[in-house]
Amino acid sequence: MTKTSKQDQQFVTMPDGTKVAVKAQKENKKDRITMAHLTSPNRVKLSEKDRMETEETIVSSHLTLKFKKMDLHSPDLDSLVSLNTNLETTERLFARYDLLQIFNIVKPIRDPSTGQLTGLLHDEKSFRNLFQWYGALTLAEVMESTDWYSSCLDDDWYGFNLDLTAEYLRCHMETDLYEKVNEEYSKLDIQGGPVLLFVMIRHLLSTNDSLVHALTSKIKAVKLSSYPGEDVRKAVTHLRTLVRCLKKLRRRNADGHEVDLVPHDLTKQLYDILQTSSCDEFNVMFKQLFYTEQRNVLLGGHSRWTDPEEVLTLAQGHYQDLCVHGKWTGATQNISHVPCLH
Repeated sequence: MTKTSKQDQQFVTMPDGTKVAVKAQKENKKDRITMAHLTSPNRVKLSEKDRMETEETIVSSHLTLKFKKMDLHSPDLDSLVSLNTNLETTERLFARYDLLQIFNIVKPIRDPSTGQLTGLLHDEKSFRNLFQWYGALTLAEVMESTDWYSSCLDDDWYGFNLDLTAEYLRCHMETDLYEKVNEEYSKLDIQGGPVLLFVMIRHLLSTNDSLVHALTSKIKAVKLSSYPGEDVRKAVTHLRTLVRCLKKLRRRNADGHEVDLVPHDLTKQLYDILQTSSCDEFNVMFKQLFYTEQRNVLLGGHSRWTDPEEVLTLAQGHYQDLCVHGKWTGATQNISHVPCLH
């Protein structure tokens, strides 16, 4: 039995040679949307129907991902983990769908006599990924960069992407957060995904000293023994989130120089924390690493301590290795929740 098409009808050729008209099968939207459609230059070439379906596919991705209101100055650890995860997921999604370029914040040159944008500055600080550098950027800089993408480039897809990413963010904010964010966003002359993202982050995280103090205090308060089951993986998730938040909150001082807010002795703090389990073999490893690194630094063998992220990766790997080989002698309570540290 074979199928042939004639205009809008489909026919089935029966074994005896006769052709019988059948109902056309409803087209599956997923079959229409390919990765080729998802690249920015191709999206603007699609028919209006295909483009709308493609954009609907993007906006509806990860519908369970929701940005939520949180304590601006001292968020709890689980809220920080949720925010960090949502931002990283959104960044990956935008990269996958060719939407990330507009979040690279550029510094346009404005003609003082006409007020027109005429070019771009090119230095080491003139091209910043908003997802990674939101602490060191200002709303004015994000708006001016968005204006550049919107009005100074020939390709229409920049404008489409500004609208599309804003729509995605709107659909992934809980109502009470969006209402608060929109009070400020709706009054801005220049709008688009990067501007909305920046305003949202500013409503979720303060960039002043109170938040920095709260985050560093939370790091110092972490003890593996305080986690039910001494779940090192959960502790590492919390610590990694705190470290990444501090990195992204980097800001400028009065001279315009960027200031790294990660404590200079953070690696030493992590080594101390990783000796607070009830498993001697786990604790001893990080005690030895601490003394080895301290000796090397003091003797000039190393100019700096190991990156905190590497220490946390090592901790998680060592914990899993001990568990797999039955050598973990710490608490083993099976847990599904770890209380937040305040």
